[in-house]
Amino acid sequence: MQPQIEGASPLAAAVRVKLAGLRGHGILLAKCLVTGASLWWISRVAEPRAVLATLAAASPALLGLSLLPFLLMAALGGLRWWVLLRAMSQPKPIGVLVSLFWTGMILNQMLPSAAGDTVRVWLAVRRGCPLRAAVNSTVLDRAFMLATLLLVVLATQHLLKGMVPSSPPVWVPALLAGAAFAGVALLSVADLVAARLPAWPPLRWIGLLGTDARAVTASAWGPPLLFLCLLGNLNFVLAGAALGAALGLAMPLQAYLATIPLVVAVTVLPISVAGWGLREGLLVSLLAHMGVTPAAALAYSLMYGLLNVLGSLPGLIFWWLQPGHGAAEHRA
Repeated sequence: MQPQIEGASPLAAAVRVKLAGLRGHGILLAKCLVTGASLWWISRVAEPRAVLATLAAASPALLGLSLLPFLLMAALGGLRWWVLLRAMSQPKPIGVLVSLFWTGMILNQMLPSAAGDTVRVWLAVRRGCPLRAAVNSTVLDRAFMLATLLLVVLATQHLLKGMVPSSPPVWVPALLAGAAFAGVALLSVADLVAARLPAWPPLRWIGLLGTDARAVTASAWGPPLLFLCLLGNLNFVLAGAALGAALGLAMPLQAYLATIPLVVAVTVLPISVAGWGLREGLLVSLLAHMGVTPAAALAYSLMYGLLNVLGSLPGLIFWWLQPGHGAAEHRA
């Protein structure tokens, strides 16, 4: 019987790989359908000519300035990564981390799911970062950013309620924010729980992740990381306000505080292609209550997505300059 099991294992592995590939293609197709359906619905309520007219009337100088917060996203992300690795006793040069973070950003724009994060981890390992530290720091960065984003949504919910009567009740973001921070707290003791459970590889990894999470939150680097996460999420608001000024939208700052964090939180959901479609539909719906026409709201949302892509483009240069790749390989 044993030879049969060994002989069948390559076939079983091939089947598992094939099924995983089919699931991946199915998920990507579903995301494309959500994005396509959302954009199709928006095209029915926003006149394309009016959208183009809004974009044509934008101030080129202010558009250029509004690109700066999008470029700042990579710098803030690299700085958060630097703090996380310092707290995990795996310090790396901040310039290297910013360049790798930028590379991950552009790949996340071009590839499905979290492919950019996977490549970023791989590049960090090639630069000498231990695999555990590279993976866990990336996961923790996502977790802490999401938790603080939900905290910002909760803090600005009263502003949204005053502008959009049909907005979700206050208990919804409160529940989500509470769940996020409870998850971070549980993660900090996950290794203690995992030690009492059967030795299963996923549980072992969760235990190691819990060890690193506690090392971060209990260290002197915890408060700076929290500050950087809040700053990173507020930078989304700054980017939105700068873009609104460039397009001539007559909205006060509190309108951006009320809408942008919520929109970012929704687009984090992995149900569309890089948030396209979800962002447009939500902004068209929300900004309608603030006196913004569907065409202007759609132009604003499309330009927000485009500037996000443009702000990620330097990642292509850093990808090309990676050791053993492209120009770096030719120089060698």
